[in-house]
Amino acid sequence: MWLPDETDLPEELKMLQTLLRKFIKDELMPLESQTEARGEAPPDIKKQLQGKMKELGIRNMWAPAEYGCAGLHVLGKCVAGEEIGRLSIALGWLFGDCLWGSVAREIPPDATEDQKQRFFIPLARGDKQMCVAFTEPNAGTDLNVIETTAVKKGTNYVINGSKIFITNADRADFTIVLAITDKQKRSHGGLSSIIVEKGTPGFKVARNLEFMGHRGVNACELVFEDCVVPVANLLGQGGDGLRRTAKLLTHGRLVIGAAAVGVAMRCLEASAQYAKQRVTFGQTIGSRQGVQWMLADMAMDIYAVRSMAYAAAREYDQGIDVRHKASMVKLYGTEMALRAADMAMQIHGGMGYSKDLPFEMLYRDWRMTKVGEGPSELMKHLVARAILAD
Repeated sequence: MWLPDETDLPEELKMLQTLLRKFIKDELMPLESQTEARGEAPPDIKKQLQGKMKELGIRNMWAPAEYGCAGLHVLGKCVAGEEIGRLSIALGWLFGDCLWGSVAREIPPDATEDQKQRFFIPLARGDKQMCVAFTEPNAGTDLNVIETTAVKKGTNYVINGSKIFITNADRADFTIVLAITDKQKRSHGGLSSIIVEKGTPGFKVARNLEFMGHRGVNACELVFEDCVVPVANLLGQGGDGLRRTAKLLTHGRLVIGAAAVGVAMRCLEASAQYAKQRVTFGQTIGSRQGVQWMLADMAMDIYAVRSMAYAAAREYDQGIDVRHKASMVKLYGTEMALRAADMAMQIHGGMGYSKDLPFEMLYRDWRMTKVGEGPSELMKHLVARAILAD
């Protein structure tokens, strides 16, 4: 295409890109309208698709190759995320707990062998699902003020508190919960990550929240009332929950930015094709300067975000601290995706606003990304803080 692709990707990532693009177009996009209308992907078809994804090695792509997966690093996840970003977010989740937001992860290197066998290896193989719970009704952007506590009593932790906006929690087999384990230290070594299994007494999904978009993926409120879990479910040595969360967020923000490129590419490709066909007053609308400028703006945004995301991902994989760059990628990417969906609706006129075309769905889905994983205003603050620290 006339818009430059990443030409220096490793050959295996180019092959993955081609495989994903075809699979998404042929197998998943035809299900979008049905999933939107039902509020879920058809269960029978979903199971078949997930089985096929496992066979192709494109489900849970973050997992190591020895589990039949692609073993992607962050650059690979960004390449995959760009393709998956073309889809509705609900169908994107069929690829597993790997590419959306803070669930972009690997098997924790400090997980115990028991934790790997019980939780993370089954997760990698697609036999279990998980979610991460750190946001609370009074603690979203500022995790220093979370209120959920985990009090150690003998060989157990007793957890009390609540979490909100937890994606996929109603379908997860286990949840990684951020909780206070030392009230005196709090954010300075007093927050820990603890695994809570589905069905544990005192733990429940209180309700599913209805959102403007994300139809087919639930965001849940979780409640913990004297929920007892073994100390063996603590990740690491404890006290490093905030550091773990920060790493997940940096990781996730890069992948979200790359996925935003997929949204914008879908909008641009459809808009360019329509602009060459739609005739008004004897001329195609592609000959109108107003339409041309919208197409040019979309293309420039895509080129900018893709370049930013892939460059930062390469640095991340080299062990370089890219927290402020990830904030820029997430901020610019999510704002860009919404602009692209809005311009696509404008170019397509009245039909662009209808459910016959995907743009209103993409807009509803991606409006949440300006808030989730850190709102746009926080991203600007983090970037400015990095600048002023020099």
